[in-house]
Amino acid sequence: MPEGTNDAWHGNVRVVDFMTTSQLQQVFAECEWIIARSGYSTVMDMAALGTKALFIPTPGQPEQMHLADRLTRQGIAYSAQQHDFKLDDALARAKLYSGFHSPPVNEHLLRQILLNFMHENLS
Repeated sequence: MPEGTNDAWHGNVRVVDFMTTSQLQQVFAECEWIIARSGYSTVMDMAALGTKALFIPTPGQPEQMHLADRLTRQGIAYSAQQHDFKLDDALARAKLYSGFHSPPVNEHLLRQILLNFMHENLS
């Protein structure tokens, strides 16, 4: 990892500031749950790897709020607002969601799906 990044364990939770692509893929594959912001790139990574996620949109970022809300309404991933986030409650609720299922066929297909989604829902 680059100098100056943090990597700390708190019980069975690992907090990491930065990972390379290969490190990120390995960790995603090993995790039961990933708690993350609901940015476009993060959602793409999780969809591509078929992970289960719990999203906390960045306050003031409407695209993150929209993506998290949409994924919650579709039954894919639970999302919680940062101001009232409680880990135990959020994990209990997240278990009711399916997670991302099979990985997309390729990056081009995923990009097209997300662009169509954004065009239909953010326009």
